Amino acid sequence: LEAAGVDALPNMTAKSLMPLLQSSREGILDSSRKEIFAGLEVHVRFYPMRSIRTRDYLLIRNFLHTDSYGGGGVDNGPTKELIFANKENPLWRKYYQANFGSRPEYELYDVSADPYQLTNLAGKTEYGNPFESLNKRLEAYLRETGDPRISQKGPVRMLFADKRAASNGDRYP
Repeated sequence: LEAAGVDALPNMTAKSLMPLLQSSREGILDSSRKEIFAGLEVHVRFYPMRSIRTRDYLLIRNFLHTDSYGGGGVDNGPTKELIFANKENPLWRKYYQANFGSRPEYELYDVSADPYQLTNLAGKTEYGNPFESLNKRLEAYLRETGDPRISQKGPVRMLFADKRAASNGDRYP
């Protein structure tokens, strides 16, 4: 907003990134920034996700983990066609699952050891401490900011005016 010359609304919790973007320094420029919180509600289709990213870990919570993720932003093309054509092939199944299958409720990645975030560590006992710590921080932040996924004041499903746009459990009146 600052880059566009727009004032932030009083209820916004974010801090401007302009000092970081305009700096000629590298590395950690603001030691008070210990984490970043992010969220996804809709991108092509409804699939609410929230996350916390620290220097070492990324924790993602998928609120509709029982639904197929669907890879909403994946356009048609030869790679997508190849993955779909071979989704039952044991050699290709992991690519289908990673892009289009259902996601677990929680995903935890050690971003130093796994920069591409391919190995989900959630549920592994040796990562219980980072998981619990990050999950508490994420939930506290979501409560503090009145996030509808935690307060349950948001829609459980998207409501579409056009039946053709609804999919995967979304509602059409």
